[in-house]
Amino acid sequence: SSLRGRDLFLPEEELPFLEEEYFTFQLQGCQVVTDQGLVIGVVKDIWFIPNNELLIVQAQDQGKEVLIPFQKSICVEVDLSQKKIVIAPPEGLLEI
Repeated sequence: SSLRGRDLFLPEEELPFLEEEYFTFQLQGCQVVTDQGLVIGVVKDIWFIPNNELLIVQAQDQGKEVLIPFQKSICVEVDLSQKKIVIAPPEGLLEI
């Protein structure tokens, strides 16, 4: 195909969304807070590993990164309009 190896750009509203799936650029910059209201930091990037995705969150203290599994059981709310992800962290996840 003549498009192989080329970048395609579309307006966001024309992207093919699947229910409960997000594009990396939509999650980058989202603020991550716990369901108790504790601000963790901002999503810097996403690592794609077999059968999972990890949010790389730049912590509030700027010196640390926190890895958070991007799973429904942990990331209980994703609000793209507010650029916010609410997490319900299991015990030990946020211990650094």
